[in-house]
Amino acid sequence: MGAFITLQLLDVYTTYRGLKYDCVEERNPLMGTNPAVGRMLTTKLVVLTPAIAYDLNNDGFDSIVMSDMNIFMAAIVAHNHTVYKDAKEYCNKTP
Repeated sequence: MGAFITLQLLDVYTTYRGLKYDCVEERNPLMGTNPAVGRMLTTKLVVLTPAIAYDLNNDGFDSIVMSDMNIFMAAIVAHNHTVYKDAKEYCNKTP
C-alpha cells in the first residue's frame, strides 16, 4: 500500500509541475483543466478511499491487483514527467 500512496502523491506532484506551463492541461475530467493541488489531493482521497475500503472488505485486493494498479500509476507518473520535460523545453511558464 505504501507504493500506491507514493505513486498517488507523485501523480499530484508531477501534474502540478506540468500545469505551471501554458501548454499543459489536466486531462482527468474529474479535475478540470487546471486544478489546484488541494483539489487534486481531495479528489483522490474522496474517490479512492471508499473504493479501497470496499475492496479490502470484500477481498477484492490481492498482490496482483495492487501490482497492476501500481504499474498503471507508474505509467501515469512517467507520462506526467515527460509532459513536464517537453513543456519546460517548448512552452512558457505561467506566472
